[in-house]
Amino acid sequence: MHLRNIIISGFVFLSTVAAVAQQPMQQSQYMFNKYQMNSAYAGFDYSLSITGVYRSQWNEFVTAPISQNINAHLPMYLLNGGIGINVVNEQIGYFNNTMGVVSYNYVYESSLGLFSGGLKLGFMQSTLNGSALRSPDGIYEGSIFNHNDQVLSENSNIGIGVQYGAGVYFIGDFFEAGFSVSELPSHTISINDTKVELVPYINFYVETEIMLNDELSLSPSMLIRTDLKETQTDISVIAKLTGNIFGGIGLRGYSSRTIDAGVLIAGWRFNENYKLSYAYDIGLSALRSSHEGTHEILLNYNLNKLIKAGLPPKIIYNPRFL
Repeated sequence: MHLRNIIISGFVFLSTVAAVAQQPMQQSQYMFNKYQMNSAYAGFDYSLSITGVYRSQWNEFVTAPISQNINAHLPMYLLNGGIGINVVNEQIGYFNNTMGVVSYNYVYESSLGLFSGGLKLGFMQSTLNGSALRSPDGIYEGSIFNHNDQVLSENSNIGIGVQYGAGVYFIGDFFEAGFSVSELPSHTISINDTKVELVPYINFYVETEIMLNDELSLSPSMLIRTDLKETQTDISVIAKLTGNIFGGIGLRGYSSRTIDAGVLIAGWRFNENYKLSYAYDIGLSALRSSHEGTHEILLNYNLNKLIKAGLPPKIIYNPRFL
């Protein structure tokens, strides 16, 4: 079993070399972390909102993907929109990627609902851990460490590049939806002789809420992601009881080739500021026999009050001019 894990991890590494930056951070609780996938959502939690996520994917896999995300956003009424910051750290195969972006979005209120358009800009630092690599002709005995390869480095090497993207978001009485695109046009990050290509990727998200009674509601949602070559879907349904206890199920994939996992989600809003939730991915693909599932923990803090610094100036009425 250990040997098979190593072989499979080798294929994961090879695919990671070609696609390390082609897809955004994988997440099962995307419906609770909308700003991470679309900068145009900033401010739609109606106060300062801070979200932290830890995800350990394909547990027991050698070089299994691990990611951490923290983001914060809030409305800025003086700017007719919202601002935010998003930081992601991922360990994928023998790469470690750290990404940070800031964003601004303009919000327009219409008779149909709220429309938002946002831009994001930041950086990505990609590090290749050469000491963890092994080449077919390498010598790794005792204190001898030599790849015998002119391309592979034996040290950690770093490359830095820019990240950018745009998105739109709509919130109406019956549904909300968002569309975002990043890394268009494509560009590369150089790590010595290694080129990491950041190709365009697109997110489309839609969600609605169905009130069953005063205490119970259902929130179906769907996320579609594509890099214009491959497409993946996530479909989920979250049930909320009295607004404090919630849970649901999800499915990643839409065909025999794309089915990846079934998702179980449970959470609790334990006061007006804090919400904690957990997701477990049950593997459904051919890899399921070689890993023990995926764990994801999310914690959200919402200030739940207006921030005076972002409010319009107070209007003082003078009876002299009435």
